[in-house]
Amino acid sequence: MFCLPSLLIKNTMKYIIICFLFEVVIAQQPDTAKIYPLNEVIVIRNSEHRDTTIDFYKANTSATTEEILSRSGSVQMIRRGNYGLEPSIRGFSAGQVSLTIDGMHIHGACTDKMDPITIYVEPQNLYSIDIATGTNGLVFGSSLGGAVNVQLAEPMFSETKVSAGSGYQSSAKAYNGNISVNTGTSQYALLINGVYRKSNNYNAGNGATIPFSYYEKTNLSLAGRYQLSENDELKSDMLFDDGWNIGYPALTMDVGYAKARIYSLSYNFTNNDNILSQCEVKAYRNDITHFMDDTHRPSIPMHMDMPGWSTTYGSYINTQFDFLDNHLTQLRAEFYRTFVRAEMTMYPPIGLPMFMLTLPDARRISGAIFVKDEWDISNDINASFNGRLENTNSLVTSEFGRQQLSVFGYHTENAINTLLKSGTMNLTNRFSENINAIFSVGYAERMPTINESYGFYLYNRFDGFDYVGNPELQNEQSLQSEISGRFQTEFMQIKGTCFFNRINNFIIGAKDGTLSAMTIGAHGVKLFNNLPFATMRGLEFSLILHPQDNLEIISTTKYVQGTDNDSKPLQLIPPLKNLTSVRYRFENITVQSELEYASSQNSIRTSVGEQPTASYLLAHIRASYILLIENLQISLNGGVENLFDANYRDHLDWGNIPRPGRNVYISTLLSF
Repeated sequence: MFCLPSLLIKNTMKYIIICFLFEVVIAQQPDTAKIYPLNEVIVIRNSEHRDTTIDFYKANTSATTEEILSRSGSVQMIRRGNYGLEPSIRGFSAGQVSLTIDGMHIHGACTDKMDPITIYVEPQNLYSIDIATGTNGLVFGSSLGGAVNVQLAEPMFSETKVSAGSGYQSSAKAYNGNISVNTGTSQYALLINGVYRKSNNYNAGNGATIPFSYYEKTNLSLAGRYQLSENDELKSDMLFDDGWNIGYPALTMDVGYAKARIYSLSYNFTNNDNILSQCEVKAYRNDITHFMDDTHRPSIPMHMDMPGWSTTYGSYINTQFDFLDNHLTQLRAEFYRTFVRAEMTMYPPIGLPMFMLTLPDARRISGAIFVKDEWDISNDINASFNGRLENTNSLVTSEFGRQQLSVFGYHTENAINTLLKSGTMNLTNRFSENINAIFSVGYAERMPTINESYGFYLYNRFDGFDYVGNPELQNEQSLQSEISGRFQTEFMQIKGTCFFNRINNFIIGAKDGTLSAMTIGAHGVKLFNNLPFATMRGLEFSLILHPQDNLEIISTTKYVQGTDNDSKPLQLIPPLKNLTSVRYRFENITVQSELEYASSQNSIRTSVGEQPTASYLLAHIRASYILLIENLQISLNGGVENLFDANYRDHLDWGNIPRPGRNVYISTLLSF
């Protein structure tokens, strides 16, 4: 375990100085116990205050959950196509970040990460998004970079409401439609949401059509609540998501068909007058099916089928206690079991088909306990402590899978048992009515993913290598520090955060020149390995102005830097970014303009073939109008994104594929 050395203190102080140059530092503390209802979707991130920047997505009711996430001050999206964008928090991604739906663990079935779980929830069936950075996300899993938890919408008691809408976007000639029905009495409630999306190949800023950027999907969710008594209720959720003909222009294969089936049943107790003020007990199961397809690709040297499956079931109990003065205690215990299998069958022009398991019947069982205590030391000082212990058992369950890995000298007959230990401490000081500051220090561990442990010749289009897992990898260990603060008046709010992370045993691919590639055209084979350490550091800044009641100005800036133990840049680290939005409301009309800027990124990892990216500046214009006719509300939305038709790509976009050019969109929503 890496202890708190002078290096950490020195780097922390360096970023404190940087933040003071901005004249402010802001805290980022998650408050997942507090849920703020609103008309559509919010993000709760590290503060009791809403992240109002997320509300700006509402001007485009055709937006996806991925587009909503990309507007957060801490999240950026890794893009391999026009669908299935992968969340990245402060440069951390994949197994370094916990992704959950209503606290449920879900494992993707795709070896190429085409199916991050955020694609299974549409804005129409989304209540809120919890985003926690670093060790503040331990309630949702053992992770280093943080957590994203998307919460499903709940049906409302004693309310009947129907809404339906549709939209069109010009860049991809994309259509979408949605319908929502809520019906409820004082004792039960039912909510049904349905969404359909179809997107064709989109046009980039230079007018070129990007092939294999199409997709089509449906999404259906059903939620029910039953009030057992004043303090007790039952809740059930079912979510069905189906996608087909999904293109990935930055990859060698597309997706012929993908589906998710997610089920849960929970019991909730709430009584603020009791020592046990809240209790939630949930059981869940989810099944993911994913079929990669290359039949639509031209000039294929050898056709391949690559299906994958994952099944996860689990349960948790989440409680909140008020048994000590000035203390609020949260206790969560959970268990979940995941089984993953992925296959590849190659059909050479001459000869018999060749079969292998790319994820060889891997099973992972985890049990965890999470504890958090918030202590109001005085009126101006608050301390919070949280810790997580998680025991994980991983095993290759099939003889065929074990034989494959034995080629590399790995013995996988026995299970791998790991005890993960994580914790954090936050100290908040309220200096005055307008100013507060928070200092945070934490330690976290995460074990290698199933891909990193047992993957068998997984082709990575980003660097062009086949990857082989390593069951002997050590756990990543992260020591983190963060200082932040806020200055707020009636008309202005300034926030800022600076952070530093040192990650021991950083997992990365290392070339093995003794091995031959399996994929035609691959540059070679890499084995997952541990670097001695890597560092992540950066800052985030936001400014919110309300000069008038009907005028709002929001500007957010984020910057991350990542290096390895040789001070070489890590890959897929986003550049400096800024989003500035101005919104003006007049009666039922809202007009909004946005400027989106990203600096050039020349700090790249050349050893993996990463390419520099140029800076870009985008302009967007949006408008909405609401018409009320007795009980009928009609919402009209429209706008132009990438107004000047810039031809650009973001640094986290794979394959040098440009993003959409000028996009004119229009949508309608009827509610009664």
